[in-house]
Amino acid sequence: MTYKDRLSWSVDARGFLGHLEGTEKKPVDPLTLSGRGASWILTTSDEIRELTAYKAAMKEWRLGEAITKQQIAGMIPDSLFIQVKSLATAGEIFMYLSNLFEKHSQVVSVKLLRKLQDQKCPEKGNIREHFDKMRVIREQLSSLGHAPTDESFAAIIMSSLPASYDPHLSALTASAKISSVLLTADILISTIIDEYDHCASKMKKTGSSNDDAAYNANAGK
Repeated sequence: MTYKDRLSWSVDARGFLGHLEGTEKKPVDPLTLSGRGASWILTTSDEIRELTAYKAAMKEWRLGEAITKQQIAGMIPDSLFIQVKSLATAGEIFMYLSNLFEKHSQVVSVKLLRKLQDQKCPEKGNIREHFDKMRVIREQLSSLGHAPTDESFAAIIMSSLPASYDPHLSALTASAKISSVLLTADILISTIIDEYDHCASKMKKTGSSNDDAAYNANAGK
């Protein structure tokens, strides 16, 4: 998805998005369209204007195709370029690459989602590092177009925390319910990190390890 967006932006900035999407059709030779052959001798002013307009349109279309193909070729490795260089138009190339990557992304997305769901922070673990890992995986899923919903991500976050956080989570969900506030993933992460930092600061003052912060944050609740 990231590749497609970047490529689309780059081509659109040059005014050739229609070539990438395949909507900019190749001009049709008026002689061929009317059944007249290449050897047809133009005699009327209308025929001359028609052919002149066609040649101008064809030149513009070829320019758009060339620039769009160049943009695509500059963003893919040689192994992919070899696969697509024989395709006729930029739209066909883009469609081929899109299908190729989307099929691959589905497999990768399943693996990443499973990895995200398997993330578990151990007792006395570093909550900040744990959430950083989860955010990275979520970003990877988002770049593939398969990011979990905020509700699902919040549920995965809660299930990833150690048992010592259960009292804190219960208090959070109860407070959110009473105040009719939606407990989003960002709010959940921010609140838990605040609690972790607060307890880490207390542990530092008493000479305890920062790794004890998560456990001691809820042990007495």
